[in-house]
Amino acid sequence: MSAIKYAVVDRPHRVDAELGPVLLRFLLLLGDADRHVRRAAVVALSGCAHAKPGLVQGHLPQLLPLLYAQTVVREDLIRVVDLGPFKHRVGAWAGGVCGGTWGYEKGTVGEGGWGGRRKQ
Repeated sequence: MSAIKYAVVDRPHRVDAELGPVLLRFLLLLGDADRHVRRAAVVALSGCAHAKPGLVQGHLPQLLPLLYAQTVVREDLIRVVDLGPFKHRVGAWAGGVCGGTWGYEKGTVGEGGWGGRRKQ
């Protein structure tokens, strides 16, 4: 998947004609069972959409539902890390696209600063 991302360059290249028809097969891996493959497909789609949007434009009706399905937060991929008085939610690439950390549990760090509560 990373090779596809690097095959799509900003300037016109003769490989573009051959890459267009084959690209859809790789980008349809957005629906793969392995979350690492899905992540690589999202990165490849992002690179293609930025560098050569014409290559993916015709395939958007097939790709967008798969891409949107990756935005659903899956609670089974989130773990809570106890940091003393704070609870920190860490995602293992929840749902596909989002990963990393998601702030603090309600009531620990709010709009009022450290230890403040969120305003209702």
